[in-house]
Amino acid sequence: MPTTVSPVHSHRTLPIHLTQHARCRSAQRAIPVRVIEQLLATGTRDFDHQGGVRVHLHQQSAKQRFGELAGHDAAARYRNAYAVVDAADSTCVITVGWCELTRRTDPSPHRTPRR
Repeated sequence: MPTTVSPVHSHRTLPIHLTQHARCRSAQRAIPVRVIEQLLATGTRDFDHQGGVRVHLHQQSAKQRFGELAGHDAAARYRNAYAVVDAADSTCVITVGWCELTRRTDPSPHRTPRR
């Protein structure tokens, strides 16, 4: 069964498309579409060796560009977000999520540290 793709217009010249899976994950993980658009415009891209390209904010220059575009409050909140786009079509977002390895060093204020 083919995945349905719905267009989302961004500030970039080409519209981006979120798959149904990406829309569902965006809602579950509380990552707004506008943040995904800004992430794709400013993030660093790494090939994931599974047919996708991971876009993230691990480099300081990407974090600064994201902060200028989205605002520093959003940059602090979404600094660990990532998106995976299709390697053949960089406007098609496959999924979004949080970088867990960097989130573990920054625990939620509602959690107590493990001992």
